[in-house]
Amino acid sequence: MQRFDALPADLRLWMAQAALPWSVHSVMKLWVKVLRRARGDRAAALKALSVIERRALERDVARIWGQGHPFLTGHACPHPSGVAGQTPFPAHHSFANSATWD
Repeated sequence: MQRFDALPADLRLWMAQAALPWSVHSVMKLWVKVLRRARGDRAAALKALSVIERRALERDVARIWGQGHPFLTGHACPHPSGVAGQTPFPAHHSFANSATWD
């Protein structure tokens, strides 16, 4: 848990909303790579992580359930907002921008 807590806040939020169960080690390794490619643009790096996750999901869904699965035909979404790292709740909800569920 200490390694997770040591991650940047925006990356912790992305992990908390990700569709896949990323390890701290693997997400940090990818984070360094995509952040470097994005020249320090954190929003672009988070978007790149979501693209990487979506591609992994597409590969695994096709391999496990086949090309007709709703995820691959556009009839399903792996995350309520459509993109990991974005809150699925409207901003007017009191918990929409909170990192904790007290």
